[in-house]
Amino acid sequence: MNTNNPLHNRLLISVVVLLIASLACGNAPVEVVPPTATATLAPPTATPLPTSTPLPTPKPIPTISELTQATVQVLAMFGEDIEWWGSGTIISSDGLILTNAHVAHPQASGLALFYDDLSLAFSPLPDQLAIAVVDDESKPPEQKYIAEVVSSDGVLDLAVLRIVSDMDGEPINPKELQLSFVEVGDSDTVHLGESIRIFGFPGIGGETITFTQGTVSGFESQDNVGDKAFIKTDTEIAGGNSGGLAVNEAGQIIGVPTLTVSSDSGSVIGRLRSINLAKPMLEAAVAGKKYVSEFAEEGTGNENFTLTTWAEDYDDNQCPVEPLERYPSGALSIVSSWSYQDMAEGEDFIVLYYHNRDFIYYEFFAWDEGSSADCYVLFLNYGGSAMPEGDYRVEVYAGKGYPLISSADTVVGPVKSGDIKIKGWVFDNLTGDGILDANFIVLNPGVDLDAWLDNPTEADIFSAAATDANGRFTLSDTLERLVEYPVLVFVDGYNLASGFLRYGQTDPAQDEITVYLDPR
Repeated sequence: MNTNNPLHNRLLISVVVLLIASLACGNAPVEVVPPTATATLAPPTATPLPTSTPLPTPKPIPTISELTQATVQVLAMFGEDIEWWGSGTIISSDGLILTNAHVAHPQASGLALFYDDLSLAFSPLPDQLAIAVVDDESKPPEQKYIAEVVSSDGVLDLAVLRIVSDMDGEPINPKELQLSFVEVGDSDTVHLGESIRIFGFPGIGGETITFTQGTVSGFESQDNVGDKAFIKTDTEIAGGNSGGLAVNEAGQIIGVPTLTVSSDSGSVIGRLRSINLAKPMLEAAVAGKKYVSEFAEEGTGNENFTLTTWAEDYDDNQCPVEPLERYPSGALSIVSSWSYQDMAEGEDFIVLYYHNRDFIYYEFFAWDEGSSADCYVLFLNYGGSAMPEGDYRVEVYAGKGYPLISSADTVVGPVKSGDIKIKGWVFDNLTGDGILDANFIVLNPGVDLDAWLDNPTEADIFSAAATDANGRFTLSDTLERLVEYPVLVFVDGYNLASGFLRYGQTDPAQDEITVYLDPR
């Protein structure tokens, strides 16, 4: 046999390779099949391909017309009068609306402090909020619904409203509204240079809806809220546009037009409240749950602030030094010392000062002195100059809706002796004629006017007089200074008038009062 036969060598190599391969796979010894045998191979079992989830059908981008229909005008109604208006966005078909707190609920806790605007704290709440919708983009919106505030957050300047009735006050079934609404987007995915479209009812845009377009100019943080609290845009946000709609290119709401910051050169940068900060409010509203802000503190509702004394000075513990009741001429400051209970950390705290009944100064800050203490000082001076002589009054407001929780009075300068003599006239407001037998009644200090009217008793009357044929009256008793007296004036055929009288040390010893009564 020729061992150098190439074919023989190749066969040997093939057998060796097969044996090595069998051993490498870790199989049992290979059974040799005779060359003449026919091997039948089973067809391979088919393995099914993995099933893929169909991709969701992309939502169509809403048209300008659809976005317009989802943008509403929010009107603050006092009786039949519109005192102010803003814009809003419908975010659900059953009538949930997102807007600014300063549009719908100006007394929202934290709002006045955020803007450092005292008028917001004492702004009256509207009798109702009318919602006007766009049927024709070329025409003013039509008032169709009444909405109520579901929740508000003054620190974020946001409010959620819900449509509850038509303009006649007839209740509306939310499921039957089927309103056009805007999908809520994700403000965290917004980036510099992206396009923004804004819809609203700015005063400079006339009575019809106004559309503007701009870009994302940047972002702005806010203390205690975090980064990207605002989206900056080169699109100006004019008055009336507040609370309106700001959408991305997909037609999703990514911000709420809230405010504009202007420079001395005239350039403006608008601020959009990032929509992600509104999501907890919207989720609570959809679930029918109460929204509790993590940023705004409404207070306990039981705030107690009590004057302990006026003083010449105070120590390091804010406790009074040399207590007194009034200050001599030339005093450089007035110091009031207070005790307090049931205060809430972070709630808005307002202090107002008056001199001879004229407002002169205020302090406005978030309370940070704990729940209770025996000593807290309020301090007023004139920058090193002598305090003007006269009557001084300090008023303290805190809690939800900013109720007056305490007040105190003092005097700078010499005390005038003697009480106040009262006389005056009562006239018909239509004719100007004096009214005969009108009753001018002064109640004892501290008597509740409403309670007395429900149950009048002679023991609560401090002094009273009836008018003559000319409408003239004179009280026989004098009123003490620095004391507040409830007063009411009434006669058959006329509406009652009521109020309070209080006289300070600088007031003259005689006062003449004129009262006009409206016929019924």
